[in-house]
Amino acid sequence: MYEFKQYNLNLVSDFEIKVFKDRECDIDLIIPLNNRTLNLILDSDNIASRIQFNEVESILIRLRKDDNNIGTIHFLKDKGIHSTICNFEIDYFSKKLSILINEYTVEMNFFKI
Repeated sequence: MYEFKQYNLNLVSDFEIKVFKDRECDIDLIIPLNNRTLNLILDSDNIASRIQFNEVESILIRLRKDDNNIGTIHFLKDKGIHSTICNFEIDYFSKKLSILINEYTVEMNFFKI
């Protein structure tokens, strides 16, 4: 189990969490998934359970180093950072982000803490 607990982000993962770029005001984390199917689990009245993405090579998370608490998550289809399948912003304050293996898929989930 890998953990990253900095800049108000509380992240746990079954996959290695690597610092990809570390700049003055933000930091990029990369989490290689090796072309696995990713289920994005959402707590929503509009979506019954999940949004599924096939063949995700890695997840890129860009965090602000200040107290902004807004991060951008990119699902990448290959090793290039410009190969985004999908991206979205999250407010990660008082939340735990988990990226865990569940049988044949990877589940990404956000929990209030």
